[in-house]
Amino acid sequence: MVSFYDERNLILFLYFKLKKFEVDIPPESSEANLANYEKRVRNLLLSGNKGSEREVDIFINNTRVEAKKEIPCEDELEWFTTDSRASYWLLCKTDQEQVTLSNATYTDTYPVQEGNSLLNEPFTLGFDIPPVHNLRVRLIKDKVVKSISEGNTRQYILKLHNAWNELITKKNLFSDVNGKAGVTIDWLLNYLQENNVTLQKYRHAEGIEEKIAYCYASYFIWREDVFRTEAEKELFIRKFKSALSTQKSREKKRADKNKALNVIISQETHDKLRDISVREGISNARVIEYAIHLAWKQKLNPR
Repeated sequence: MVSFYDERNLILFLYFKLKKFEVDIPPESSEANLANYEKRVRNLLLSGNKGSEREVDIFINNTRVEAKKEIPCEDELEWFTTDSRASYWLLCKTDQEQVTLSNATYTDTYPVQEGNSLLNEPFTLGFDIPPVHNLRVRLIKDKVVKSISEGNTRQYILKLHNAWNELITKKNLFSDVNGKAGVTIDWLLNYLQENNVTLQKYRHAEGIEEKIAYCYASYFIWREDVFRTEAEKELFIRKFKSALSTQKSREKKRADKNKALNVIISQETHDKLRDISVREGISNARVIEYAIHLAWKQKLNPR
């Protein structure tokens, strides 16, 4: 679990707070003792005539109090640290909001926007977004730590959490995908691509979980576009539900033609089966069918 409230991040909070006043006192790369860093800051501020002892002490104490209010606690982060869909959406959301809200072209840095301090950080942008959940969480953590001293970061994260809950509970069209209905994530991905709903400048890994995260982020970002009309959204939803219903029927007919096969295999073979399934984004049954078909073809046409 990601923890932001530790001495290292309290040190970074003080460091970035000082930078706002054009005072650069960088901590050591492994420095994790807040009291020692505060002592060094105090001495350097006093020796540099940056204020009286009383003023410096008040600044350091107030910064520590402010940090406790601004640094999110672990429970406030779980919504994206434990959900690959949420972590992908969160990074895409911060990228997309810069373009939407400022109506500007991509640049090296975010414009400062009140109430959205995550957007003051350098772009993640497109192909730089890691298609791996743990790496995305780490990147978000780095962005948050750097932006905390700007203020409003904790409230912004809470606001985005509420927005995500609203989307995932009330706007979720994909709950039947990759489930008992037999509709695969590849079908969904192809459908979104054919209807220009995918994030063109972003990528996904080949595993099922990452493809699902990419599809959710693509659709939610698409529907939140300020230039997207309600009529466009409703048309897409109607067409998608119709296509999904048709695909479910196809999968049901296909399942009805299939035969159950119960076999015992070694743990090593099972692990290989799961590895292929995850890599290709298909079911165990599809992997077995393909392997048997390939063996059958080789038997008919030996070299």
